[in-house]
Amino acid sequence: MKKSILFSLLAITISLSNAEYTIKYPLDKDTIKIVNTWQLALPLYSNWVENPIFNCTDWLPLPESVTINTNFNQNRNCTFNDSRTVQQREKMGSSYRNVGEPTIENRERNIIETRQSVGLAVNWLSVSPIIIMDWTNDGQSICQYWSPNLADYATNVDVTQTSTNCSQTQNRIIQNREQESTTLEYRNVGSQLTESRTLVNQTKTRVMKGTKVDWIASSPSVIMDWTNNGQATCQTWSPNLADYSTTVDVTQTSNNCSQPQNRIIQNREQESYTLEYRDVGSQITENRILENQTQTRVMKGTKSNKVCMFDESFNPNYFTWFDNNFWLTGYQDIPGLWIDTSTGKHVNIMSTPYYVPGLTKVSNTEFKYSAPSGVWTITRGSLVPSIYGHTYYQVCFQK
Repeated sequence: MKKSILFSLLAITISLSNAEYTIKYPLDKDTIKIVNTWQLALPLYSNWVENPIFNCTDWLPLPESVTINTNFNQNRNCTFNDSRTVQQREKMGSSYRNVGEPTIENRERNIIETRQSVGLAVNWLSVSPIIIMDWTNDGQSICQYWSPNLADYATNVDVTQTSTNCSQTQNRIIQNREQESTTLEYRNVGSQLTESRTLVNQTKTRVMKGTKVDWIASSPSVIMDWTNNGQATCQTWSPNLADYSTTVDVTQTSNNCSQPQNRIIQNREQESYTLEYRDVGSQITENRILENQTQTRVMKGTKSNKVCMFDESFNPNYFTWFDNNFWLTGYQDIPGLWIDTSTGKHVNIMSTPYYVPGLTKVSNTEFKYSAPSGVWTITRGSLVPSIYGHTYYQVCFQK
């Protein structure tokens, strides 16, 4: 019965849609009252609009707390501030009209968000270091004893020696590192390190020369050979210089000369195996005298050709020395002095102080005269009294 009445009312509403009437029919009444005034109707709502999230918690759990490379879900709680418009309305019959301006209605809404994430937590474990450079010797090994003894072998013998108590220092370079327990990745820890160790009681061999030596005195080495030390000493020379004029070069010979000599030597020894020499002490100067040596020399004769004369006769054939002047008058018969060797005739010399060709006064007691036979020295000789009571000097001539 109620359904039939509802359908009838809908038909009436449609037929009266152009009239400003509202028909209300209470289903629980037996009567229908028609009202023709605007009545409050249900508001008109827009769809809810999601505004940006304004408050969220952190994503949990954190990736740093989950093992690396593990996929897991993270959650967070977020508060949304949704909004919609509300339009108040009135209704009369089937007609609606807005009442006032639209208003905004807000609501808060809490949701839980979920997302996929990957774990970042690592677990580095210490592992054995990586070897950058393996053990290598640092310097020479140190050995205490070698055998056999080198002193038992000559210096020219190769001796293979062995030592069993050698110590050898070694170094190596390493790099400490860690490994991640999940990814198995390695990483270096700190800088490279140099490790050292000493190996003891090592066995070493070597080849050495023997040290046994046998030095024997040897002939000295001559640093400087025999050389004359000063002039020879001779006892007699021949021929006799007295047999030759002072103007004659005489070659003399002596067969009984003594010649001092010296030399420098270096005493030394020789090693009997290697034949090597070594000096003994400092250099030494040796001396000797060679006897009965023959020497020659060139000397001037010692036989004098000095002739001293005196005459006061003033004969043109004579000469004299008077008042510090040498007077020459006429010809003189001194062999080789006044004879012209080209003609064999005597040379006439005028007396001084007249000009005399070739005559030069050196001092009051000496003249020089250049004759054809050579240069003569004319000097004043002994003081001799004259027969006339005057005192004159001898005149000496020497070529």
